[in-house]
Amino acid sequence: MTNHRKWLVLPAMLCLSLTGCIAVKNGNVQTDSGLSEAERMAREDNIPVRGETPGRTCTTKNLSGYVGKLATSELGSAIIRDANAASLRWIRPNDAVTMDYRSDRINVKLDNAIITTGFSCG
Repeated sequence: MTNHRKWLVLPAMLCLSLTGCIAVKNGNVQTDSGLSEAERMAREDNIPVRGETPGRTCTTKNLSGYVGKLATSELGSAIIRDANAASLRWIRPNDAVTMDYRSDRINVKLDNAIITTGFSCG
């Protein structure tokens, strides 16, 4: 990079490094420095961050009747309701899934024909 290009890039980099996000709650300014991008987005959208939605803790107790059913959006809605979950994750054979644990998420295990075979929370 030539010297004159460096002088154009440096001020831009300095400006970007000094920018930060703030949130105002009840008239008080809260800085977002030190928060991850997901935490900043969650704060802006008022979404819980650490895998917990108040009042929602997944349970698989009432889901045995859904084993063997074709995966549809209607089935997913019923499973979320009966599992007391906030979100659902369909998992097919050989799918890569994250290892993050969310106490408010129901995992629905499927076979290759998109038929439910089991459930787990997380």
